[in-house]
Amino acid sequence: IAEYGDPFLSTLYPNPNAGTFTLAFVASESQSMEVIITDVSGRILWERDLGNVFGENREVISVTDLATGVYFLKLQGENGRSVIRFTIQR
Repeated sequence: IAEYGDPFLSTLYPNPNAGTFTLAFVASESQSMEVIITDVSGRILWERDLGNVFGENREVISVTDLATGVYFLKLQGENGRSVIRFTIQR
């Protein structure tokens, strides 16, 4: 679930997952964006620069090397950010 006031209407599914999931979001105006995955202590474990995006977007993300547990996906753009908590289960 994304944090309150999510500027990108972002969703992550399935959640929980086995390390592969889809991130769907909407960028209402063209902007540079990146995705960052952290553990619960805030340590960055994975990141991807999405470049300049606009409109409805879907990114398939595979982090199958991460252990079972709880993580946070941060979708950061020039006009804000959203944070989604997700769980990897095997």
